[in-house]
Amino acid sequence: MATHSRKSWRRAAACCILLTVGLAASALRSAPAARQIGPDGRPVLVIDGKPFPGLIMQHVQATPDGARAFGKVGMRVWEIDVWEPNNWREVDGKVAAMLRGAPNTRLLLRVALPKYLDGEENAADIATAENGKRWTHMLGRARWFTVGEITERDAPPRKWTQLTFDISRADRNGIVRFVDLVIWRRDTHIPKEAKLRFYIDDVEYFSSADPTKRTVVADMETPQGLHDQRRDPKPPLIVHDVVKAGKGALLWEHVQDRKHDALVCKGVEAVTARDMSQYDRMSLWIRPDTDAPFRIVARICGGLRRMGYPSFASERWAQDGVKMLQRLIAHIDAAPYRSHVIGLTLAAGMSAEWAWAGQSADCGLDFCESAKRAWQRFARERYRTIEALQRAWRDDAKGIDSFDQILVPGRSVRLAKPELGDFFDPRRHRMFTDYNEFIGLTTARRIVEFGEAIKKAGRGRLLVGALFSYLGGYGDFLGKKMQQTGHSMPEPVILSPAVDYLASPVVYWDRNIGCPSMWHLPVDTLQLHGKLVVNEADTPTYIHKGFGWLRPTTLEESTEVMKRDVAAVLAKGMFQWWFFDRLGGPRMLDRAPEIVAVAGRLNDLMARSLKTDRGTASEVAFVVDHHSMLCIHPHSYLPGFVYYQLPELARMGAPFDTYFLSDIDAVARRPYKLVILFNAYWLNDAQRQAIAALKHEGRTVVFVYATGIAGENGVSAENVSSVTGIRIRSLGRRMPVEVRVAAASHPITRGLAKGLAFGCRFRPLKTPKWYPERPACAPVLFAADDQAQILGLVVGLDRPGLAVRDFGTWRSVWSAALVLPAPLLRNLCRYAGVHVYDDADDIVYANRSWLALHFSSGGPRTIRLPHPSDVTDAFTGARIGAGTTRFQVHARRGDTRIFRLTRRGKPAGSP
Repeated sequence: MATHSRKSWRRAAACCILLTVGLAASALRSAPAARQIGPDGRPVLVIDGKPFPGLIMQHVQATPDGARAFGKVGMRVWEIDVWEPNNWREVDGKVAAMLRGAPNTRLLLRVALPKYLDGEENAADIATAENGKRWTHMLGRARWFTVGEITERDAPPRKWTQLTFDISRADRNGIVRFVDLVIWRRDTHIPKEAKLRFYIDDVEYFSSADPTKRTVVADMETPQGLHDQRRDPKPPLIVHDVVKAGKGALLWEHVQDRKHDALVCKGVEAVTARDMSQYDRMSLWIRPDTDAPFRIVARICGGLRRMGYPSFASERWAQDGVKMLQRLIAHIDAAPYRSHVIGLTLAAGMSAEWAWAGQSADCGLDFCESAKRAWQRFARERYRTIEALQRAWRDDAKGIDSFDQILVPGRSVRLAKPELGDFFDPRRHRMFTDYNEFIGLTTARRIVEFGEAIKKAGRGRLLVGALFSYLGGYGDFLGKKMQQTGHSMPEPVILSPAVDYLASPVVYWDRNIGCPSMWHLPVDTLQLHGKLVVNEADTPTYIHKGFGWLRPTTLEESTEVMKRDVAAVLAKGMFQWWFFDRLGGPRMLDRAPEIVAVAGRLNDLMARSLKTDRGTASEVAFVVDHHSMLCIHPHSYLPGFVYYQLPELARMGAPFDTYFLSDIDAVARRPYKLVILFNAYWLNDAQRQAIAALKHEGRTVVFVYATGIAGENGVSAENVSSVTGIRIRSLGRRMPVEVRVAAASHPITRGLAKGLAFGCRFRPLKTPKWYPERPACAPVLFAADDQAQILGLVVGLDRPGLAVRDFGTWRSVWSAALVLPAPLLRNLCRYAGVHVYDDADDIVYANRSWLALHFSSGGPRTIRLPHPSDVTDAFTGARIGAGTTRFQVHARRGDTRIFRLTRRGKPAGSP
């Protein structure tokens, strides 16, 4: 009896502790969120029995003031990051903070899967297979400890002071291995005297006049937060003199610590303490005005190889992840705030976006034991017998007499010479393409596995999502080595009922004021399969200090960008979360409360849109193929061209839908007038037949570059001819492929600038500096068809590079150039009978009931509608027109205008 009373008292005490910090959840009934298919065919989210407007706030921390402010304007769903889900105090603390601000808040938790594991076999290892080189690792779990601490009493005097801390106690056995010192996050924060070079996912050694010393900037934690290096860049707040010891070397890497993205400084090789006479101490120079207490924190990372991430192929990692999720859900279910948590966003890999560690490595991806065993299992399941594998892999199977002898392909396989330009013959390089499929399917299946575990542990009441299925792969935002990112085979996730939503950030390259808000996801493929699609709008406002190359400069520009991003998701029936800190964070609440007010008005607009028909009004389908990327050379730039094409599509004056090639049958069944097959390079016979189904009802099909060049009969230009209906030939040259308009009288080229050339980057974009403006590719293709009309010539070769052929029941357009500019796309729309709303290069978002425009330049516009409609300004309520098919707008560059369309005589969704 006494034992029972003690247990009851403990349970009651635990509840009281949570309730005292502001949790009012026990008064709320359990109301699971669910995704459903709406009347317009697009998936909707229902929370508390009501359709959800779609706008979410996101923050890595949890601020009651933010929840309170946005709760007042109707935004009551937040996503918060939980990077250590086994730390129940972190989970409870963040939830408590949100509910203190707004007791009716609903929460999505972004949950980081385990990162550091015991044993080398579970850590991603990207060393080369040929030389067997391995990055030194340390056994034992990661742990944090305080290297040195300054208290109020010990605060340094107001002059430059050098403090020295002993770090040899990092290992009580007398060995100093991986000691990570958290330093400033971005290379712009590192003083010039460091003389380092930093590339994403590349490792560069320091260069210095003194090869034994390196100067790095360390992170300082104070009660006031992190020091703002931008305001006071010189001298650095803390300078750390690191001395090279023995054979060890110091590297810069991009590693996620438990608070934020950070660069870390680490010794590569373990050396004994007696060899560390200088290395086992660190010196910090403290600024004169540093009088607040702080501490220097280091960590020892176990199972850490070069990138510090586990292998997605590790069964141990997957099992640990499932157990962690089960414990987390059990904790949530026992907490008073149970009904507030409606879902989990799964986070793993590079930047929590499910990119495999080492995805930019030349030698291959992951050579750890777990990855090797998983690869062997994959080959066994695919081929059943070693004889079947030997027939498929041909020369690559030499010396392989059993599945246990299979190794992860290294340089000799991955960087072999392709048969035709950038393209491998899939028949001759089946080991290469099989391994690429293995990487993509392993990643996708892990997401599904974790999703199924959440559904089971939560008894189906929790939503599951991930940042995954990017159009160009995660890569280095350039598309190179896309095969290794893990995003190349997303179909298992798309088809799984265990995953409810997929998210991605807005494409970074072209999102400034006057530019589009474009997403990384195949939105219409995802919605076709019932997935909720989330746009991560992380563009900052003028208050935010970072991302100067993206940041609007005024409040007015900031609000127009916010309206633009919401207009995009409204038109596509998507969802969106804003980053609280990018909008301005707590400073926004005092300095620019107008931002909160604008968010509230946009939330109201989204709520009103739920009562209208938001079905697609697009007559253009843009089709992308991930699988085709698996047969191209890892150094090819071809996958990245999709990010050059998206800004042009956004400016062509008509809305468009985006699909994966795996849904080409659905595209053929829908009444699209213009279909653009962008990168469908590798087609099997069934896919060729599905594409043939497009060729009817007067449809115009645009084939970009090398459609169908690879197939079951090898790789050749003749394969392109059979798909396009236009005879195509190839030249074995590598060059930037551009086409110059040669026939200005044809409807496709009419009105284009004389001598207009296109094919690479058509307009200035905020691309990384190391990415070439005019990427080269091979082979160069050209048309050689007497029955086709030639509209453009390949620059430098004067061979036909833009051709059209009318087959009566359909029309074929083929381009040797990989990027079609907006003016040409607009003409293609008119040629195909697609309705064009706007003749300028403005960004157009539209569905059956809504039309939005973000203006790329100022001045008057004439907007044309496909049907007579009543037009109302969505913000002012002003009547623009009644039963009209056109209306006038005058705007400045960067303005966003959203209009409600009510079709006269028929419901807005009527055909």
